[in-house]
Amino acid sequence: MPKQLPAKPSLEHLKREARDLRRAHRASDAEALQLIRDYHPKLSGRPSVEQVAAISFSIQDAQLVLARAYQFKSWPDLVAKIAWTPARQSLAAAISDSDVSQVERILDEYPELMDIHVRSENEGPPLSHAANQGKLDVVSALLSHDPSDVEHAFGRATLQGHLEVAQRLLDHRPALREQLKFALFGPCESLNADAIPFLIELGADPDAVWENGGKPMDMALCSYARAGREATVRALVEGGVTFEDGPEMDIVMGKFDSLAARLDVVPDVVHLASTFRAGLEFGGLYGGAPLIRPTLLHICAEYSSLEGARLLLERGADVNARCEPDEGGIGDQTPLFHAVNHKHEDMFPVLKLLLQSGADVNARATIRVPRAGIRSVQPDDPVLEAMTPLGYALNYPNSLYHKAHAGAIELLREHGAQE
Repeated sequence: MPKQLPAKPSLEHLKREARDLRRAHRASDAEALQLIRDYHPKLSGRPSVEQVAAISFSIQDAQLVLARAYQFKSWPDLVAKIAWTPARQSLAAAISDSDVSQVERILDEYPELMDIHVRSENEGPPLSHAANQGKLDVVSALLSHDPSDVEHAFGRATLQGHLEVAQRLLDHRPALREQLKFALFGPCESLNADAIPFLIELGADPDAVWENGGKPMDMALCSYARAGREATVRALVEGGVTFEDGPEMDIVMGKFDSLAARLDVVPDVVHLASTFRAGLEFGGLYGGAPLIRPTLLHICAEYSSLEGARLLLERGADVNARCEPDEGGIGDQTPLFHAVNHKHEDMFPVLKLLLQSGADVNARATIRVPRAGIRSVQPDDPVLEAMTPLGYALNYPNSLYHKAHAGAIELLREHGAQE
């Protein structure tokens, strides 16, 4: 997960951080080794943490890793940005306040700021930063400064669902319409359903295949975001996306009447291992365990579908059913593992329902957990062996939430959970 610069960054603080990172590498600190592996450009091929610990790691290496983690190409680029900090802070405040006249005054004095990221590379220079916040008046004013990031600004606007801003950018540069094939990935990441029909009407492809093999539906199913998933998936389906029509999609889209009708026809489906998405990982990267060969109850737990979980349990689903493991015995977790560390409040109703229904808090499972990507787990991803749900929540190397949800931990312990 990229690092975010503090509101008032200082060069001395960054130098200290680089020295601390070098010391942490020498001490084989797990978090530091993971950061180095993720951001050092020389460490290709997914080396193990042991290999990362064994490399020579200079202060220049530490500075480069930090720069990359803060989304800069190099340490000098990061240092240069810090030098503009006071003006950037004033500009960020003016954009946030929709103070067009102040934005203009700052850019008249510091025209170079038009090409400098205001806060982060993701949010980008002033135009993209304003588009990300939905500041239509500011965006209109900035377009007169001949910005170089109109395409990126359009992406930020649709990512956040600011469709008036997106339309203003399209009006300014109609050629953007020719570059929208992959435009759905942004709003599918942030789960902004309103942008889906807007972009599909403009020509965005709901079945576009990204360079890693993922599609917009994969992004919507795997995103770290939670609120808006049901509406986003529905919008993709209504927009003509190719999808697997089945009980799994009923759960994700909240179509419980349809799910009940399917169970009426094939009651045993509540006990079967799902082949949804041909075993590709969905879920796990930012929440519970990977959903590979799960039961429908596992899927409900992963996506906090309380109504779906109730329906399945009423129809005889086994609260302690296990995913079908691979040939090495990996991936045999129960539904409870999917409800213990989402770090989101919406998981608690399902977690409580599973516990009330007799979920075994001390069931042990061996799970391979993904580090990155939206396509699938990889053979060299970390494996946690013979973990209980509590041990899993405390030890899961989650790439977004580094600490387990305190409420889930307390609830498990109240029910006699052990590590």
